[in-house]
Amino acid sequence: MKKTNVVQRGVRLCAVLLLSGVSAAAAAQPQELIEMSGCTGGLVVHAGAADETLGRLLAQSSPAFVVQVLLKDGVAEARERLHGQKLLGRVFVDPSNGQGLSGGALSCVDSSVNLLIAEGPIDADEIQRVLGPGGVALLKRGRRGSV
Repeated sequence: MKKTNVVQRGVRLCAVLLLSGVSAAAAAQPQELIEMSGCTGGLVVHAGAADETLGRLLAQSSPAFVVQVLLKDGVAEARERLHGQKLLGRVFVDPSNGQGLSGGALSCVDSSVNLLIAEGPIDADEIQRVLGPGGVALLKRGRRGSV
């Protein structure tokens, strides 16, 4: 983790933690991400994910998490693997189609996300729109995790 910013909008308080490293999945184990975020359950969205691994590990770490993984490629294969592990339903995989990244909108209801993990650039207004009260965004910035 390189830097922590706390952003306040209206009565909502959310933390934005900027991750350094190759990817959010490689930067920390799921338990470390949970501890870093302070999130104890709810909806987790992993935008720009390369695969479903982090989503699977987060769901396995606690029954309190439901995880949406927005994959760039390999959605059908990821769903098959999750089905085989009996996690489909606790982890759901959708094609990213640029959702949330580079200015696109995430397919989330306003104020519904407890933990947002973004593996690419995401608009600050979109982060604020989807995060619920006390929600946290873990963001990877730049090719090498730079802020």
